[in-house]
Amino acid sequence: MMNGDKFLKAFTQSNKENLTRELFTMKSVVVFILYYCIAVVSAIGFKGVIEGIPEQVTIDLPKDSIRIVPNIDNYPQRFKVDLYSLNDDKKQADFKQVTAVVSKDYQFKFEDLAIGEYELVISSYDFTFVHNRYRVRVDRDTITAYQDPLGEETYNITSAIEVSKVKPLKIKFKQVKQFYPKTGQSLADMVINSPFGFIFKNTTYTVIFVVCMAIMAAPYILQYVNPELAAELNGKGLQASEEKVVRSSALEPPTIVNTGESTATKKSGSSVKRRR
Repeated sequence: MMNGDKFLKAFTQSNKENLTRELFTMKSVVVFILYYCIAVVSAIGFKGVIEGIPEQVTIDLPKDSIRIVPNIDNYPQRFKVDLYSLNDDKKQADFKQVTAVVSKDYQFKFEDLAIGEYELVISSYDFTFVHNRYRVRVDRDTITAYQDPLGEETYNITSAIEVSKVKPLKIKFKQVKQFYPKTGQSLADMVINSPFGFIFKNTTYTVIFVVCMAIMAAPYILQYVNPELAAELNGKGLQASEEKVVRSSALEPPTIVNTGESTATKKSGSSVKRRR
């Protein structure tokens, strides 16, 4: 009888311990699931897609060229999408950087972003984009992207776009990068690449140059367009120059010639009068 009671007590105690362990395990699983769900719900991020990438690209190379051609058949791996955190002190040069991988369908994504501001930079070895820099502001529930051109003091507030994992940020293709000189350059390219090309690269210099050339060429062009007006203007120019000569001669003081002889004559005449 005593052995039966001991066995029953031991069995009951072991069942209680097993039940306690199972309850603890179930509680741990439930807590883990709840924590995971909360983390998934609270984790905020966004997606992006690059649109308009051509399927084939032709590059004009000169004949007998030995230059190395980039691998244009491997586009996604030649993109670089970086997200820089601006939440730290902006005076520091070492910003935190997160790099996203571009998939075969030219999509990328960023996840688990903290609240704050970021700078998104999209670059490619083969292509340029309409806008490749964005200021990204992450709030508690929303993510807003603004166009942030290079060299501007502030980002474009009017270009605000709300992005998410459902509404991706669209990066539009602009053109193919050309690393090689073309065989047949146009006249404009030759002028721009000449030593005087700096005149035409600056708007102010270009306007001054055009005005000066127009003033210099106007008299010669006028001779063919309206010869009578050209002759009249030339006549007026000659008349004006003659009037200047006359005025200058009239303003000059009269010159005295042989001053010494006249004074000597006056002195001799006065001496003769005194003798008389």
